[in-house]
Amino acid sequence: MKNRHPDSQEFAGDYNLDSINLIGNDGNVIDIKRMVNELNIYESIYSNSITGDVVISDTLNTISNLPLQGTERLAFKLSTPGAGGSGIVDASIKTGAPFYIYKLSNREQISEGITKYILHFCSRGMVRNTRTRVSQAYTGPLHEAVAKIITDKSYLDLRKRLYFEPTRNKTTVVIPNLRPLDAINLIAQKSLSGSTKGAGYYFYETTKGYHFRSWENMIATQGNFPRTIAAVFDYMIRNVDKKHPTLPIGGGKDKHTQDMSAVRNYDFVNNYDTLAQQAMGTYAHRVITHNIYDKSYDIKKYNYHAHYADHQHADLNSAENYPIMDVPVDFEQKSISEYDESMVTLQPTTQYSHNKITGPEGTDVKDAGHTEATRVTQANSVGNGIQLHLEVSGHSWLQAGDVIFFQLRTVEPDKGGAGRGTTYDSRYAGRYVITHLRHRVIEEEYTLSLDCVKDSTYKKYDDPRKSFPPEHYGRPGGSSGWNTQPELINIYDRDKAEIRASEFADSTGGQF
Repeated sequence: MKNRHPDSQEFAGDYNLDSINLIGNDGNVIDIKRMVNELNIYESIYSNSITGDVVISDTLNTISNLPLQGTERLAFKLSTPGAGGSGIVDASIKTGAPFYIYKLSNREQISEGITKYILHFCSRGMVRNTRTRVSQAYTGPLHEAVAKIITDKSYLDLRKRLYFEPTRNKTTVVIPNLRPLDAINLIAQKSLSGSTKGAGYYFYETTKGYHFRSWENMIATQGNFPRTIAAVFDYMIRNVDKKHPTLPIGGGKDKHTQDMSAVRNYDFVNNYDTLAQQAMGTYAHRVITHNIYDKSYDIKKYNYHAHYADHQHADLNSAENYPIMDVPVDFEQKSISEYDESMVTLQPTTQYSHNKITGPEGTDVKDAGHTEATRVTQANSVGNGIQLHLEVSGHSWLQAGDVIFFQLRTVEPDKGGAGRGTTYDSRYAGRYVITHLRHRVIEEEYTLSLDCVKDSTYKKYDDPRKSFPPEHYGRPGGSSGWNTQPELINIYDRDKAEIRASEFADSTGGQF
């Protein structure tokens, strides 16, 4: 790294990384920065722990001299110049949390005196999780149970920050000899948001700490207010001039600022898959709950469009930004959210399991069916929503769970531009939540790979029923002819008719 002030950024992708220290079992420290070809750090809202790897070209025979055996630690401090404070990826010994090396792979001799291999590392929580078990009952708010597992010295004993969203449900949870992270994931499934009507939490680790929260908490504060956008990214032909006066947000940005927000590459991994979403119960779901205590049962029918406005979504400017419209989809004139038999779930529940009248989530047992359907819908909307992949310059303050704004411009000609208003794509621009994040340092450049998702559209779709007459949907009385009954043909009868016709042709010599 050339000599310069640590807060001075010379180009997009510039970074601070003074050393990468390999700490041996005997306390011996080796700075391997010059041998590192590539450094990767991975985090995700679906992963309980951070993982990573370093690609090394070893000229010092470190494998034998240290020696490496899978119990070493890796310490470094990575940051975008000027980030400071919580914007630093701090894995240093003095102020951070060094990573634990657990695996060496892809070892090969690339030339005389040089061995190339990959060292894989993870956070301390992942290591502790393999060594301990939880066999205990917890009573009270579920977020308190998570905090106890994290801080208990017999379990995870983690020393990093925990950012948690308080849960509204209180109940008794019995952990039956599970690994700590499995126990927390079990609790996360039962957790209900303290400020929204959502169901289900995510427990994940980023370079800034641990997080226990709901999907709606990622996109809104207190369940009502849009969460602050952590970064704005745009995809456009880069401006070579010093100023660009027509940028929609922050006009007049200098080239360096533009480069920091520039998207190098993007692609939509998934736009929609309505067939899969229907099969998984995202849009419509029937939950049959069987109360083991009083032998009763209850049926709840979940309608996606009817409950859409009950929850917060990535694009918070409307309660009707459905990614799929509430319109007839078949001859029965039902919308996609009215086919509740798309997915049917039988869920046992009970009361008084812990001498309390409540159900398994600590709420009214009659709500169990709706709670389960809500949890399934939200999980599917996130896991199978509009998925965007971005390649951008390094931003060390970003983390999984952050909200970003993607300035995707429309490809329609003569739309927008100076004096014509926004040029953003009305569906796929807007707010996204980072689900997966990869910090990548190669030689003199620091980049990020972001996987992002949203469960809504930037602007709502126009209702086609306002512009299309009813007969276009094949309604009774329409002119399409689609409403006639299908013709039923008995193959045996058809075969007999063909045989008779053949016999008649034979008897007449084909003359008829």
